[in-house]
Amino acid sequence: RVHGNSKKSFNVAISRAQALLVVIGNPETLELDKSYSQLIKYFKDNQAFYDPENGGVPSIEEINKKLIPQNENEQIEEVVEENQIHEKQENQKKKDDDHSQQKQEQQ
Repeated sequence: RVHGNSKKSFNVAISRAQALLVVIGNPETLELDKSYSQLIKYFKDNQAFYDPENGGVPSIEEINKKLIPQNENEQIEEVVEENQIHEKQENQKKKDDDHSQQKQEQQ
């Protein structure tokens, strides 16, 4: 149970998460509290409620598919690919520079 101004403290506690919020507890007990009941309803309405006793817990990949819209996921993949290309180019440039330096030292 959240202490102090219960509703305000609850809102602060659940709104701090920037990417993922995980609530672990007995849903039957949590639903006795109005705020938790509304939160659990929201989770269920958005296919974000997981009960290990009834169907298990999803993998990280399954969670990410739900959290990150497909177009955003594609954008992330593009950025990763661009970073990999940039890294390969930097590595090749470093090799070329090292090779040039070795040639100069030999002369």
